[in-house]
Amino acid sequence: MERADKETGLINASKRIENKNAAMQRFWVGSSKDANTSKAMFYVEAINKDLSEVKITLYEGAETSSNGYWRTVNKQTKEQMIYELKVCQEWFQSLNAEIERRRALLQ
Repeated sequence: MERADKETGLINASKRIENKNAAMQRFWVGSSKDANTSKAMFYVEAINKDLSEVKITLYEGAETSSNGYWRTVNKQTKEQMIYELKVCQEWFQSLNAEIERRRALLQ
């Protein structure tokens, strides 16, 4: 979790999975995928004392590097919003399972 602001209702979280072979790939091929990234942004708004609305935006991305002239390394980061229905459904199923698990712990 990067940031959580109770006043605005904004929550930002991200995850980065490093490619441990990136330097070797860059040496042999000239370029590499350094990491896969994912980010989730939540906006929580109270409707009344018993009900809140949550808006979620999911992003996926990648960080790549390539060899340039004079031993320089050029880095590039790409990030895009996830629109694929299957990915979102799987994410929400996991979220719903976690909510039910925690609800059972509270009873």
